[in-house]
Amino acid sequence: MSSIRVTLTEDDAEFADVFERSIVSESDLELTGCFGSGEEMLTGLPAAPPTVALVDLVLPGLGGAECIRQLAESFPQTSFVVLTGYRDDERLFGSLRAGAAGYVLKSAKLSPVFEAVRLAAEGGAPMSPGIARRVVRHFQTQTSRPEPGMNELSRRENEVLAALAQGQRYKEIAASHQLSEHTVRTYIRRIYFKLSVTSRSEAVAKFLRQ
Repeated sequence: MSSIRVTLTEDDAEFADVFERSIVSESDLELTGCFGSGEEMLTGLPAAPPTVALVDLVLPGLGGAECIRQLAESFPQTSFVVLTGYRDDERLFGSLRAGAAGYVLKSAKLSPVFEAVRLAAEGGAPMSPGIARRVVRHFQTQTSRPEPGMNELSRRENEVLAALAQGQRYKEIAASHQLSEHTVRTYIRRIYFKLSVTSRSEAVAKFLRQ
């Protein structure tokens, strides 16, 4: 089985060094690029788009969210995952609206980060537990006018989209809603069509704005 191609954009040289030395022990992961700034990422990533791009938010010069915004549409095959120490809602929702597929907090252990990479490669939306709770609370308390197209979604389609946004994989959505994976994929295709989007991150961004 081919390895999951990963890039890291991180200006903390010490963290980047630990990451580079640690990922070599993960047989299914391959680090194909390590960038120290957003500008380096914008020029380096397109040369060989990875499966998953880990991006720090606070970078010298161009910020991580803006890098994701510029690259996500052109490289839909790449899942962009924020890797940061910041927990505030403004950065969280700003990065998701920019096109990030997940938001993972840095910690002393890298194993959760590597698991997040695997989940993103499978089409999931990885989030640290505390971050996921904030997203759920946002869904539960959001009362503003629906995003155009959202009112066309059926109850089940809204449930599937909410599960996607919470980071669940297709098989997890299928199990929790007593559906087949094929049916879940059908719902997702309908969601994309109704919302006029082409990716999970775009659909989630519209869901966050409702």
